[in-house]
Amino acid sequence: MAGFPLDQNSFNQRTGRAVVNLRNALAECTAIKALLDDTSIFGNPDNSQIIALGFTSAEAVQFRAAFAALAKLDQISHGQATQSPASDFFFDAKHLGGSTW
Repeated sequence: MAGFPLDQNSFNQRTGRAVVNLRNALAECTAIKALLDDTSIFGNPDNSQIIALGFTSAEAVQFRAAFAALAKLDQISHGQATQSPASDFFFDAKHLGGSTW
């Protein structure tokens, strides 16, 4: 059989990996938001620390918006928050994904 096998073991591995990868990715987004909020690193409201890295003011705002939304998605996924009305949590993050969207 060519390609990926499909049996109980491979299916367990694939589904388990997907869940763990999602959990880890959302946790990383929350960690990045915390980094952006840390006043000793990037927390200046004027975004001067992010701009000093070579980003524009608009890009700094995009980073903050994207990771605020993704951190909220992480909270919702753990039952720590709710969201109403519905929201596209990837609206701002799409701009960070380049051509992969």
